[in-house]
Amino acid sequence: MKIDINDLEKIELLGSGVSGQVYKVLSKKAEKKYFALKIIPLKSNDKLKTLISNEIETLHGCKCENIVKCYASFYTVS
Repeated sequence: MKIDINDLEKIELLGSGVSGQVYKVLSKKAEKKYFALKIIPLKSNDKLKTLISNEIETLHGCKCENIVKCYASFYTVS
């Protein structure tokens, strides 16, 4: 499944924590499915960047039905 960040519409904030916020989003092109979008602001903290990169790699490679599936990850500059 290919997901483009520009096709996601924020619906509501589901929660927030130390590493960022999680939103319920609607994909306008992926059969109008809902997803959770975790937004993590990456500041100049190299340790945090490494931890987040490791989390993304682990989630992308994980095929366990009891763990949240990571469909895509994006890096944007704001």
